[in-house]
Amino acid sequence: MTIRLFLSLIAVLILAAGSSASAQQTTLAMNSAPATAIPASAAAKPLALHEHPTLVAMWQRNNQLRASAGLRPVAMSPTLTKAAQDHAWFMANSGQFSHEANGGMVSRVRKYGGSHGSLAENIAWNQQSVAGVFQSWQNSPGHWANICSSQQEAGFGYAIGPNGQTYWVAVFGTP
Repeated sequence: MTIRLFLSLIAVLILAAGSSASAQQTTLAMNSAPATAIPASAAAKPLALHEHPTLVAMWQRNNQLRASAGLRPVAMSPTLTKAAQDHAWFMANSGQFSHEANGGMVSRVRKYGGSHGSLAENIAWNQQSVAGVFQSWQNSPGHWANICSSQQEAGFGYAIGPNGQTYWVAVFGTP
């Protein structure tokens, strides 16, 4: 799947989910859409955001790393995924790379109905693949601690800015 198609699907998913993605964010994705048509089966039943292949690959890699450390897997949370994707879009659109930007992690999770007791967040900038972003997080003690934490759920986000730079987000929580 091309990055442009991914962006188009994310824009459709965000709109379908009724999220408050800004028109500017949606335009970013729509302007990147390739001329290739989306198969009728995909158009008829869009995936939920937390079912998107790239985000599922992030969740799977996260759980592979947890298993290698002898830890139980975390569940994929639709709420945490919406919060993570919202922040990825915000960072890609604004160029701000920060945990505190966009209202802060707790505010973003609450925005999508989350009432998690504890939260943690990993962000990354300009890695070119799921493997690359998780390698970066593995090499950072703080990010690795979040991956290996006692959190029970996770959500993931990914976006590409107008300059082609990538933004990755993982949000971990326990309801």
